Amino acid sequence: MKKIKNGHIWKPVICGMFFIVFVAAIYILFCHNKKIETIQQNFSAEDFKHVQNLVYRKKLGNGDAKFYDEHWIMTSVNGKLRIISIDGKQEKEYEDVNVNWFTVEQGDKTVVYSNARKEVGILRLDDDMNVITNNIIYHAEDLPIDPSIIKIGGEYFITVTYINGAVNNSDKDTDNGVYTIKLYASADLENFECIGDVLSDKKNLEDIVPFYREGKYYLFFEREEIDKGASSLEVTESGDNGVSWSEPIKLCALSADNELGNVLFDNNCFALFFSSDYLNPGTSYDGASIFVSYFDEEFHPLQTNKKIAAYYGGGVAV
Repeated sequence: MKKIKNGHIWKPVICGMFFIVFVAAIYILFCHNKKIETIQQNFSAEDFKHVQNLVYRKKLGNGDAKFYDEHWIMTSVNGKLRIISIDGKQEKEYEDVNVNWFTVEQGDKTVVYSNARKEVGILRLDDDMNVITNNIIYHAEDLPIDPSIIKIGGEYFITVTYINGAVNNSDKDTDNGVYTIKLYASADLENFECIGDVLSDKKNLEDIVPFYREGKYYLFFEREEIDKGASSLEVTESGDNGVSWSEPIKLCALSADNELGNVLFDNNCFALFFSSDYLNPGTSYDGASIFVSYFDEEFHPLQTNKKIAAYYGGGVAV
């Protein structure tokens, strides 16, 4: 049996009839080596419309979704893993892979996932998208959601957010559960050490995006007051591979439902891609637009809330 020492993990996304993916921001997930301005120029409104139409045409009723690479979209449909080619002509279902939340390590394509069964797993696929390994590494007591994974040197760092108590509470007068982000490390993806807690709060801690640069390990995340309510986008950093963490810095104010997409660094600045109902307060996904904000290396704002796409009626979300 796989071992995690002193462990725990996290949460489900609540979907409507179908979930429109914030494609522009997720597209950035496999573009870490491309320059920010190149991505903005190359990812046109037509590209955005193409992938949204793919999601509409399929009417998947899906939850979490990420680009696996430039050819495949990976998503969860009714708690099962499904992969769809960008052109919509190929599709693979994995009935034995129970997934509600997941992240793809962009270097070697290792997938870390969690599900409503309170399992955390590691998945690897070959070049033909067949399963090489699918191992459950942990059975949690609390609900594990929004796992993240990043490889630093020869070691993998995985976060899982555990929810103890109410999940996705939407009533400000009702107690929320306690959300705790825990960090694990592994050299072989079989044996894991729990490094400790990154953050804990009685607010929704979601959409974790890991980032590493020049000896610093960053975690970008959303902190939400209530489900689909006002949320801030924040960052915390560690200079000792997760043993200690800085006080979080707010990058996006608590003024709208902000959903984190991804983060890039180029030309000495961070670019934060996110969806938000900033222009249509209170509408959440249904009135969201896609924005990018720029920050210097110390996270001082350079330019904020620059709109790069919008989709009304069907909704935009990360």
